[in-house]
Amino acid sequence: MNPKNKEIKLTGTEALKIIASLDQFVRSLDKIRTYHSDPRKDKTQEEQHRAIATYISEQKVGAELALLQGLLSAKMDLSLGEDGLDDVARACQANTYWSPKKQATTQNPAFDAWYDAHLIDLKTAIINEFEYLYHFLQKKKQQVYGFALILDSDCLTAYAAVSTQQSLKKLHKNCEWIAEEWCYVSDEEDVVYGLSNFADTLIDFYDAQIVPLFQKGFDYEPIQQKNLALFTEAMKEAKSALVDKYGGEVEAMAFFLTIPGEPKVTHNSALAINNPNTKKVKELLEFI
Repeated sequence: MNPKNKEIKLTGTEALKIIASLDQFVRSLDKIRTYHSDPRKDKTQEEQHRAIATYISEQKVGAELALLQGLLSAKMDLSLGEDGLDDVARACQANTYWSPKKQATTQNPAFDAWYDAHLIDLKTAIINEFEYLYHFLQKKKQQVYGFALILDSDCLTAYAAVSTQQSLKKLHKNCEWIAEEWCYVSDEEDVVYGLSNFADTLIDFYDAQIVPLFQKGFDYEPIQQKNLALFTEAMKEAKSALVDKYGGEVEAMAFFLTIPGEPKVTHNSALAINNPNTKKVKELLEFI
């Protein structure tokens, strides 16, 4: 363990937030199990599983746990150890994650463990970036229609940008879907845990695990694609959580990734992240 992580500090408010959320989940799940195990109720295990799934969905348990995980991760020093993993990724190595089927990978298993462990961190960073920009522009009575992550060609760093209907009149005129020209972005100090924080973690992983492999003729493209897939999945999950929270207004927005000069990235990510039948997504796809 990184010596800096032997002790982490939480404020009383942060600690109580975590305790209250976990208490709600644990007690509710226990009540569901108790109710369905009562022989007088004549309930099946399938009904119990369905009740748990309904509770998790309706109470947005996944989104709440993601926020708690992000809160705790932000307190940790995520420097990589000699094994190329930070403390969070190392602790999560033994986790069994849901998947529709087991898929073989040609990459180092440590790579997969790192990506699996940090998906939720990236999702949290994206949500934080969006909410800052969304609320900032709401105060200015501007309606956001697009939210984009602009990535570098190696898919290591990204920043978030939004555009609004009102900005198309002047600020973003003729740049409706050219996200790298959008001016509404956040500064590092605006977001407690944002994309710049995640980029530091990803670059540390890159420097420790990937750079040494180049001396052996390593092909970086699979890692680049893995990074791109990570950003796409995190963006998709972030939008889903934001739609749950804010409803149809966010559902109508077009969320996408872009790498300047690579329109396929914008096209493919827009299809993967959004409902392709929404008006703004159709406009984006037609523009590409």
